[in-house]
Amino acid sequence: MGKSVLYQLVVLLAIAAARPALAGERIHVPAPVMDSIPPPPAKPVEKRQDVKPPDIIKEVPKSRRKIKPIAVPAPLPVKPIKIIKPKIIKRTVGLIG
Repeated sequence: MGKSVLYQLVVLLAIAAARPALAGERIHVPAPVMDSIPPPPAKPVEKRQDVKPPDIIKEVPKSRRKIKPIAVPAPLPVKPIKIIKPKIIKRTVGLIG
């Protein structure tokens, strides 16, 4: 039952889609609607003028003077690391006294 209804629906849609083509009718596409505002006028094309670069080479500004690096003395005094030992607290369970 379900397949026959499906086949009938497919055949009906195929006939509906092919009907205008078989009858020789053209599918009418509406023309785009123009606004009431006219299109802007075309801008005149300006002639490009050849610009010659100047023959003078400009100087690059120098950077600011920086501090010169200093050599680090070889034997640096190193302080030993102080190790802090943790305190272990033992808890006792029971009555005090």
